[in-house]
Amino acid sequence: MKNPLRKRFKRDLISNRGRYLAIFAMLTVTIAIMSGFLAVADGAQTVLDQNRADAKIEDGSFTTAGALSSAARAAAEKRGVTIYQNDYRELPLSDDATLRIYPERADINLVTMITGRRPAAADEMALDRLFAASYGLAIGDTVTVDGVPLTITGTISLPDYSSLFKNNADLMMDSFHFGVGVVTPATFAGWPATDIVNGYGYRFDNRDLSITAQRQLATAIKDQLIASGVLLTGFVSAENNQSITFIDDDMGSDVPMMKVLLSLIILIMAFVFAIVISSTIDAEAATRSKSAFLANM
Repeated sequence: MKNPLRKRFKRDLISNRGRYLAIFAMLTVTIAIMSGFLAVADGAQTVLDQNRADAKIEDGSFTTAGALSSAARAAAEKRGVTIYQNDYRELPLSDDATLRIYPERADINLVTMITGRRPAAADEMALDRLFAASYGLAIGDTVTVDGVPLTITGTISLPDYSSLFKNNADLMMDSFHFGVGVVTPATFAGWPATDIVNGYGYRFDNRDLSITAQRQLATAIKDQLIASGVLLTGFVSAENNQSITFIDDDMGSDVPMMKVLLSLIILIMAFVFAIVISSTIDAEAATRSKSAFLANM
């Protein structure tokens, strides 16, 4: 004997095909969007972490009112870090924009080339990709420093400026009014010392420190520098540097938001299923009641 539910199921599927197609489409789109987003977010974070490791990103940085003495450096490095020179120069451009220029670095915060090539001559520089696009600069254009035009040879990404924050206290990144670039060490060395900001970056010797240990060591380094008579004009750990962590924080907030959205969509679909089932039951009950009434007439 054939199961009568099979005929009813087929009949219900045909008569309510619009509802079921809508539910199927919603399920398909939701699965595609959510799985795609989560996969991309995870993959992007993996690539970002690998790039930072390859580029030897700093664990913290600081600026000083004067050059760091060898004694102060040695005392801080005894804490378990290596300190690297990380000087820069800030160049005001038109439209209230500022360009922060570094010599190309060999030991920390290494450059990643996006397009073009690295600067090789004294009149060349490479520029951050986002700033170049926002400011309307391209390879072959020039930026004037001390009356000398520097030709842009390529676009770059710096691991310590994955997000363009001029000041760590800024609320939002601004690639229209702040950018970074690199020149050859020889070009940088030829600029007046009075225009140079004394900057330093440090990396922990032990690369397996816990977050708590990293925070404690960063505090110990800062205290040691102050105890050595160093006049700090800025000190920030990588964990608290928005130029480094903004992307992580942004992606970290997007993933939970998408999961909440997925939960809401599941609740909505559950509600739709409940309505469809309730409607089907009511329709079946009405049909049975009508059949019973006609049979008793």
